[in-house]
Amino acid sequence: MCGLLSGGVLLIGALLGRELPDRPDEEAKRLAVLWRQRFLAEYGATCCRTLRDALPDVPHRCQPLVRQATALLRDLLAEEGRLEP
Repeated sequence: MCGLLSGGVLLIGALLGRELPDRPDEEAKRLAVLWRQRFLAEYGATCCRTLRDALPDVPHRCQPLVRQATALLRDLLAEEGRLEP
């Protein structure tokens, strides 16, 4: 799995996850699923190797993808009312 995708799920969990074991976490799960769907729709894959191999073989080749995916997650969180736009 791409680290950008898993990192986004971690961020969603930190923002919306359970504070106690007996609390619901459906909102975090819903948003994590939505994040994966958006990521897949935007980049066509969720596998690190697949994404990386499609990029030019230059140093820091994932850097543009990091910027784009970060903006994609930021926009999703803003749309969902979880972040100021």
